[in-house]
Amino acid sequence: MTTTRRVAAVLFPLCVLAGNSTAGTIIDLGTFGGFTSYATGISANGKVTGAADLADGTTHAFLYSGGSKIDLGALGTGQNSVGTSVNSAGVVTGSSGDTTSSTAIEYSGGTLSAMGVVPANSVGKAINENGEVAGVTGFSDPGYNSRGFLYTGGQLVTLNPYGGGRELTTTGLNNSGEVVGYERGANFYYQAFSYLSGAFTPLQGLGGNISFANGVNDNGEIVGYATLSGDSQYHAFTNSSAGVADIGTLGGADSEALALSQDGHVVGSAEDQNGTKQAFVYYPGGMTDLNTLISPSSGWHLDFATGINDAGQIVGSGTINGERHAYLLQLSSTELAGSSAPEPGTWGLVAAGLLVLAIRRIR
Repeated sequence: MTTTRRVAAVLFPLCVLAGNSTAGTIIDLGTFGGFTSYATGISANGKVTGAADLADGTTHAFLYSGGSKIDLGALGTGQNSVGTSVNSAGVVTGSSGDTTSSTAIEYSGGTLSAMGVVPANSVGKAINENGEVAGVTGFSDPGYNSRGFLYTGGQLVTLNPYGGGRELTTTGLNNSGEVVGYERGANFYYQAFSYLSGAFTPLQGLGGNISFANGVNDNGEIVGYATLSGDSQYHAFTNSSAGVADIGTLGGADSEALALSQDGHVVGSAEDQNGTKQAFVYYPGGMTDLNTLISPSSGWHLDFATGINDAGQIVGSGTINGERHAYLLQLSSTELAGSSAPEPGTWGLVAAGLLVLAIRRIR
């Protein structure tokens, strides 16, 4: 059992968006004494998880809720931990360990513990409102480099690679128990998949050989990114009952969709015409650079958006004052209800000083 430490949030109002009477403010939540921190997910009711650096250089998982940030600790002295997903009950999944191994964790009711049903060398990747967890394990297994798991109904279901390959990674989970992720097949290319009720469904890409799925909502809509023909560029995609759609970029070469809300708003990162990564939100009708929706005097540059809920709250990472912090962006209900991409200057911003590690690799 790990004793948690509660760390009060330090609130620094930095800006109010011009021309919007409902504009929010940027709130820097700081770290645990180190230099950086990162947010990885947001629940339906606005709880946020991720990790933050301590003064000694280690990193601990956190839970942000109701204006305060809780240090969830780690499973051992000197170990690191990270929260990867949180549900509305404030239950966090993630991992704790060192540079050689990690253990899937669960934080609930003030206690951080290892997920006892999951083998060693594992990480919890996503948790839904029912407490089901999808993750990855088996990194040291002689037969696989990695394989997925789904913890449901008190049972552990192992998701082995289905296409003759050696790696399978889960990334998302909805409230119906549908899991998404990607498998590295026998041809060494990565392919996005969906898993539900014992059956795998390989997902169509965008003309290239490589695809990754990153999120799924309760309508079965899936988002991710995939290479175009020739595998030299990758674009964000949506996969729904209407088919697979390339949602483009912000004028540059590449983009990736990282999460979506239940009502179909998509967030991620896209390159502009200068090759600079910009956080975006997409809704049928267009992709919007989040940097166009905040005051130029705020000091922020938003690189990634990694989570969104139906309350219009987005978490992601950006830089401010030469440091990388996380933010929480509050959208208006009017914009959420709209049928096209929001117009610049109409959203408020609330940001927390947490680093988001959003490194994507195509091999």
